[in-house]
Amino acid sequence: MTVIALNDVWNACFDNMVIVDQDGSVLDLNRSAMRLFSLGPGDFAGVSLCELLGDKSFGRYLKADKETTGISVCIGTQELIANVVPLSRNLEQTRYLIILKNMTQQQQLKYQLQAMNETKLLYDAVLDELEEGVCVVNTEGRILFYNRKMGEIDLREPASVRGRRMFDVWPALDEQASTLLAAMKLSKTLHHRETHFTPNGRAVTTLSRTAPLFVGEQKRGAIQVLRDITEQKQLAESIQQLRKADETKAASPRPLPGQNQTRFRFTDIVYVSREMGQTVEQARRAARSSSTVLIIGETGTGKELFAQSIHNESPRQSAPFIAQNCAALPEGLLEGLLFGTAPGSFTGAVDRPGLFEQANGGTLLLDELNAMGPTLCMAGRLT
Repeated sequence: MTVIALNDVWNACFDNMVIVDQDGSVLDLNRSAMRLFSLGPGDFAGVSLCELLGDKSFGRYLKADKETTGISVCIGTQELIANVVPLSRNLEQTRYLIILKNMTQQQQLKYQLQAMNETKLLYDAVLDELEEGVCVVNTEGRILFYNRKMGEIDLREPASVRGRRMFDVWPALDEQASTLLAAMKLSKTLHHRETHFTPNGRAVTTLSRTAPLFVGEQKRGAIQVLRDITEQKQLAESIQQLRKADETKAASPRPLPGQNQTRFRFTDIVYVSREMGQTVEQARRAARSSSTVLIIGETGTGKELFAQSIHNESPRQSAPFIAQNCAALPEGLLEGLLFGTAPGSFTGAVDRPGLFEQANGGTLLLDELNAMGPTLCMAGRLT
């Protein structure tokens, strides 16, 4: 090969190449290197490579007798990788070939890729905080994204699902049953409600919205957004049951006021707590006995509701139910009201039966019993 042909190859190389002596003085450089350093054909005589690079420490690589690669070099905003190759051809002084590869574009692409990965991780973190399940597949049915909530609904770890084909994750699934594939095939949004069972047997009711994904005019996949409405469904069913129970109560005949003066039963007591359920059950047991019952509670908490319910649950339900607020009457009149009066017992007294006699065989509720003075109790009349 002629010298002219070699020179053409030398100048045609895209990499920046410089030949220096062991002191770092530039002996020759190709056309790419001239553009890099903004030099003309006669401008590099006596110029030091360390000065061109702006790095005086680069001279230490010119002392080695073997090739040195991967040296990071910066020239302004450009990032380069340098390789130093010793040239030995029985010359008095060793010459070195410096190959400078411009990595600026690659580094920029690297930084852009890192930024895109960070952005993707940020979007993944945001989607994982949603209360709706999100699943994205490509046109081949491979799962590209599967968030935390979707994993909670399906009882699967998102990391074990992403990147796999749908039919590998759900072997029982077929193309006709897949709403994701149907949305892609029909190119339209589908709305669906279903109840399925998780591997542990729990029934889950969901609302789903499945739509095809387009990039420009090209179809790239499909997305499914799933909302777990199991609790809402259970709540709606509970409300419906309560409404039916209310309608049944409204249709059932109530005892007439003239019969026992009550209007409440245990079925009228609405509650959700376990403690309240235990209290109602204890009251039911008391209704089956003939023992005196003490109901304790603050004003307005429903003591009379429990008293009427106990009466209507007991064998005495057809007998009178009489309630008296002991705090509403003076103590002097309360004894006559409870035990009755007879002519001559005091001025103006008439023959009148007391509440105990009137409630005979039924129930007498003494409300606000704690307001009664100690005279009756100490006299042993109420024991």
